[in-house]
Amino acid sequence: DHDAFLSDFVISVVEIKSNLTTGDLQGSSELNSVIEASRKVKALKRVHPFGGISGKEMVQFDHIPYLVFAFDGPAHETLAEKLRSYERNNQVKRDRLPDMFVVPSQKYYLTQNNGWLAPIEIDVDWTRNAEDTGTLIGPFAYLVKLVEAYTSIPKYMPFSKYLGEPHQV
Repeated sequence: DHDAFLSDFVISVVEIKSNLTTGDLQGSSELNSVIEASRKVKALKRVHPFGGISGKEMVQFDHIPYLVFAFDGPAHETLAEKLRSYERNNQVKRDRLPDMFVVPSQKYYLTQNNGWLAPIEIDVDWTRNAEDTGTLIGPFAYLVKLVEAYTSIPKYMPFSKYLGEPHQV
């Protein structure tokens, strides 16, 4: 509920997991846990969306970007397929899922193909790093771009949009 949380003051959420288990997405798994948390965070709307130009595309965040850093986890193909399956089976839009997953032990990051980190590729839903050595460069670039975009917006806070109209007592 955006009345109870000043979401415009949050640049991004980064969730840390020691092991990103995928298991049954209807039951208990770390992946199910981070997806549910991401959906709750992304339900908080910003009064002032922020974004920037990536390639030739304008990318805008009307929600809080959500990144997951897991020291260990599944192969990138497994994770991408689990995310597609969750999206299909739960009729959830991709932009409600975490924006990026980083799994250093498997030498990859997986990011939504939304144009923020790289130009949008047609018919591609998730993209990953091209080389095993770039596992941490992608998330670093992603976060730097978020900070740059966030710091370029006006710094005023329209509290009235959060608080609503005053009520007579």
